[in-house]
Amino acid sequence: MFISNDILIPSLVGLGLGVLIAFLFTHYANVGNSYNATIFGINSNSLVTGMVLFILIGGIISLIGLSTIIRDTEYIVNNPFKFILETLLMGLLPAIAVLYVFYARSGKITNTDNIELLVLALKFAGLHVLLQLSGYYRYIFTT
Repeated sequence: MFISNDILIPSLVGLGLGVLIAFLFTHYANVGNSYNATIFGINSNSLVTGMVLFILIGGIISLIGLSTIIRDTEYIVNNPFKFILETLLMGLLPAIAVLYVFYARSGKITNTDNIELLVLALKFAGLHVLLQLSGYYRYIFTT
């Protein structure tokens, strides 16, 4: 099976950077405790948080831009019920998984947890809409 360059190249770059960061932290880090290390003045937790925020914010801004330019609404117009159902499932199912993690770790669900779950469900549903409008779903399901 052939993997196209638009998947292969970013995957290899990500793999290379991940291996480089892991190597640097493995060989040169000062370990503070079992879940924290520092290398060249950079805390491992801060590095991971920064990378995740960079990827999330950059990805969402890119998706918003592409969605504004491309506006792939053909599936939404032709299948409104299916799209609404997909959006509800894409929003609720990940939130339900997180609800389980909340309960498994704390043994209770608070009102704050419920609000966070609602916000999380809205984020995943919004991501689904952006992926549709950006043309990504047409790309992955038709090529």
